[in-house]
Amino acid sequence: YTLYNTFTDMIDYMTKEIMLIESINEGYPQAILSANGKEHFLKQLEGIVESVKQNRTKTEKRQQGEKSKRDILNIQFQQLIEKARQYAKVLKDFQEAIRENEHLTSKSK
Repeated sequence: YTLYNTFTDMIDYMTKEIMLIESINEGYPQAILSANGKEHFLKQLEGIVESVKQNRTKTEKRQQGEKSKRDILNIQFQQLIEKARQYAKVLKDFQEAIRENEHLTSKSK
């Protein structure tokens, strides 16, 4: 499920990137025809750059959050593995004690 969401996000970002590049490519020839057009085009590019920076920051924060969740889950998983090991050891010791008790009980009869 998480992998699907990751791929979907990647496709969304790539689609936006393609649209952005196409928009810049289409607007450039018209923009260089006049000084006013150049200035307007540069302002649009600056806005795009700022938007990309904000998206990058947001994505990096999201990535850090996901890493934190992963680390917490990994710690919990390791704790559960340790509990399972302890359970197996206690169970083995208990079974050994039962065998020993049965052996002693059979000797006493």
